[in-house]
Amino acid sequence: MYKHFTSIFLLLCAFTFPLKAQQSSLGLNPHSQKWRQINTDIVRVIYPVGQEAAAQRVVNLSHYLAERDKQTIGEKVEKLDIILQQNTTNANGFVGLAPFRSELFLTPSQFGFTGSGNWLDLLTIHEYRHVQQVSNVKVGLTKGLSYVFGENGWLLGKSLGVPAWFSEGDAVLTETLLTTAGRGRMPEFDMEYKSLLLSGKNYNYEKAVSGSFKDYVPNHYNLGYYLVTNARREFGEDIWGKVLYETGKYKGLVWPFSRSLKRNIGYSTPQYYRKTMDQLSNDWKREAPKMTVTSFNSEKKKTFTSYTQPNFSNEDVIITLKSGFNQIPAFYAVTANEEYFLTYPGFQASTNNSFSYRKGYLVWSEQRYDLRWGQKDYSVVMLYDVGQKKKVQLTKETKLFAPDLNASASQIVAAEANEQMQYTLVILDTNGQEIKRIPNPENVFFSTPRWIDETNVIVVGQKDQKMSLLKVDTELGTMENITSWDVAHLSNPYPSEGYVYYSSSYTGVNNIFAVSLSDKEIYQLTDDALGAFYPTVSKSGSKLAYSNFTVDGYNLQMNPIEKDSWKKYQSNQPSTLDFYRPLLAQETNVLDSIPSNEYESKNFRKTTSLINPHSLELFGSPPYYTASILLDNTFTTFSGEVGYLFNSNEREGGFYGTLTYGEWFILPQLSGQMNMDRSRTEAFVAYSQSNLPENPAVAVLQSREWEQDQIGLGFVMPLNLTKGNYFSNLTLSASYDQIFLNYPTDILSDRPFEDENIGSIDFELDWYRQQRRALQHIYPRWGQSLSLSYQKALNGDVNSYQFKADAKFFFPAFMKTHNLTLDLNYMNEPFVGQYKYSDTFRYARGYGAQLFDQIGRAGLTYTLPVWYPDIAISSLAFIKRIYLNGFFDMMYNQLDPIRVSDIGVDVRHGRNDPSNGGSEQSLNNATIDFSSTEHLRKSVGADVIFDFKAFRLVDMQVGFRYSYLLDNGPLLNPADGKGSKFDLLLNVLSF
Repeated sequence: MYKHFTSIFLLLCAFTFPLKAQQSSLGLNPHSQKWRQINTDIVRVIYPVGQEAAAQRVVNLSHYLAERDKQTIGEKVEKLDIILQQNTTNANGFVGLAPFRSELFLTPSQFGFTGSGNWLDLLTIHEYRHVQQVSNVKVGLTKGLSYVFGENGWLLGKSLGVPAWFSEGDAVLTETLLTTAGRGRMPEFDMEYKSLLLSGKNYNYEKAVSGSFKDYVPNHYNLGYYLVTNARREFGEDIWGKVLYETGKYKGLVWPFSRSLKRNIGYSTPQYYRKTMDQLSNDWKREAPKMTVTSFNSEKKKTFTSYTQPNFSNEDVIITLKSGFNQIPAFYAVTANEEYFLTYPGFQASTNNSFSYRKGYLVWSEQRYDLRWGQKDYSVVMLYDVGQKKKVQLTKETKLFAPDLNASASQIVAAEANEQMQYTLVILDTNGQEIKRIPNPENVFFSTPRWIDETNVIVVGQKDQKMSLLKVDTELGTMENITSWDVAHLSNPYPSEGYVYYSSSYTGVNNIFAVSLSDKEIYQLTDDALGAFYPTVSKSGSKLAYSNFTVDGYNLQMNPIEKDSWKKYQSNQPSTLDFYRPLLAQETNVLDSIPSNEYESKNFRKTTSLINPHSLELFGSPPYYTASILLDNTFTTFSGEVGYLFNSNEREGGFYGTLTYGEWFILPQLSGQMNMDRSRTEAFVAYSQSNLPENPAVAVLQSREWEQDQIGLGFVMPLNLTKGNYFSNLTLSASYDQIFLNYPTDILSDRPFEDENIGSIDFELDWYRQQRRALQHIYPRWGQSLSLSYQKALNGDVNSYQFKADAKFFFPAFMKTHNLTLDLNYMNEPFVGQYKYSDTFRYARGYGAQLFDQIGRAGLTYTLPVWYPDIAISSLAFIKRIYLNGFFDMMYNQLDPIRVSDIGVDVRHGRNDPSNGGSEQSLNNATIDFSSTEHLRKSVGADVIFDFKAFRLVDMQVGFRYSYLLDNGPLLNPADGKGSKFDLLLNVLSF
């Protein structure tokens, strides 16, 4: 029974797979950007003019990996497009299916989360491993799905079969083995699982793959690295190639990956997870005990909370960045016993986070986004006056990171990484005016600079797969090595009284070290069990503060500085756990072996392969459900779909198509419908022999059905207004549609509606502004959204239009994880209009569709979590959260009295009636009065929602709604009377 149930669920996934999340926004780069391409039999690399060297390196690396790195994953390699993005500040990349392509973001991160290696090399190796994975899983049933659903079927087979932890873990291991860096060599990558296992939190497999809203669970990158590495250590380099091949063929429809693992190594995935965790726990427990520390901020945490990047305000007060499961990042002033909120910083990638405090001023960098182009953003410098509580943006359209104020708070130094991948230090005044740039002829990558004095800066430099602390003279433009170039990771230097304090991975655990600026001797100041970061020193030079990692988040530590007791660091100390090291016999650093072939480069036309039919998609977003063929190109300048659409409100559907071109600031859009069945409720006149002119008519309600064809031309302008810590977007659109109506024979044979053509205009505005959310926030604590639409028929004799407005407001409530939400909805459409537009109104909860000329709704919802159970129901579901919505809805619908003539017919009474001599009497001035019906309808109720991961694959919500209807239902749905009503709620969040 269990096996059949699981099979049915997985089959259902194939028809409800929410793949629209795979598609990118249109128009990612400015129209003015020129592009070139290198096209080979393995890859086509598309890159901005000026990035020739980067493109040649990516092509050479890809060819080398495709031709030689096969023994651990498989022989197959599918050709794809790789697009190099130079205009974004995010250090990231991806390989996507539907359409199949990769994007590499060229700007490195300030923290260097992949280690001391070259960012582009590491990124290319990591992402190309994903290409090899998806290529070699395309066999058997997965290949069959690709024949049926196109690239969506390929994605479906891969996603249902291969766990995410394998994809990322295998790629992390590859980047580690094939370079001298990579996350597998980074102690901070180890410390997360290490913290859990040493504290006795040895979670089961279901929690490890599903995550938690209650406890910190490392992500699938960490989990996958240990499982993939351990299997290769025990069972050989080809183990995962075998498992991937059998998974793609779906040998065993249910859990093909786990079944293959069981066949090949004797363990299922949960069993092998437990074996690996036990092995890691034993290894880490055998380490020498570390020094114990007492947190500066000793208040017990109620949930996972981190205090990072401390800066002394005075000897006893630390300014820190605080964040947690129930709180978005914010600056706080912290003492040993209490803390005070200062301000919120804006968005910035965690690996670029860094701030500085001097003389009552905070300075940091945060992201700004281009108004239109999705892959063009900036990193600007922000200044906050703590005393005046005033925040100022100092720069615009810059790529400046990790700013630092000098001692007098008169100048700022920041690291710049521009679009041409040129790296330099920039000096600004506190008004944001540029003073000078420091020469960097070797183009060393700079990160986290700090002032030593008024003319000298200490900075982390990276080149040739190594790192060093560099002293930069801003007057002379010279650089001096303070530490030797080394593969060990360095971060966050802080100079004080002739020494530079910094965090490094020298010992296999990140600890705090100090290096003398005079004799360059290095001293180890901490011996932390997990990791110590972000050192800072008080103005007196007597106290050292830093953040150390724990299972409950980063804590602040404060130690006295006693230089007489410092011990010199002895180099070449063994790392605590190089889990990857036994595999160096299978694979090792390849970077010195990569050829430097010069491949032919050509101009790239953005209209190349413009229409790219790649997938069949089944998608639902109530009230619309579609089955369509997707036509998106890999360069994200064109998007299209053709297929079948069903409207659940009208219970009708038909064929449709949309084509959008995204290269320009305003997007032109062509749309069409064919044989679209429509249905809306209308009023008709009925009369009998007893009807008299003074009391002539009653209403008959009928669901009118018709068929329509439609073609339209429109324009869309999407604008990104995101700023600070609020996501915001405004989309404006306008279109003209020509609609061809075909009415069937009516049941009232004398209704003279004829087929006709209608010209219609449509204007829409969609805007939202929402504060970022912490993990436990179900909804944003502050947020607003507004949607307006107006549609009108232009034919003079057709009185048809529809105006619709929807607004939503989010407010904080009694607890950090509670929300109060206000919904306001309004729609105006003549009930007797000859043509009806689609009904997308959100009716009061519990009620069905209404009759109206105007209708409005106000809904109030209070949301609160009630339990974080972290309970597994076998492998069927892992329940992460249960939350409650309590609601009250009030809906008012106005239906004006209807004159018979308004319906658009000529109705006469008495034709062939012997009682009046056969004479006819017009009924067109008669009225149908609906005022006796109740217009105000109210409901109260509650939703109980379960957040869970289904079958280790899908994040879902299932809920139950109880509504109590306080008023009678409408004429259209008389069953919606007073009393109780129950509904099932289902939402697929992500796959």
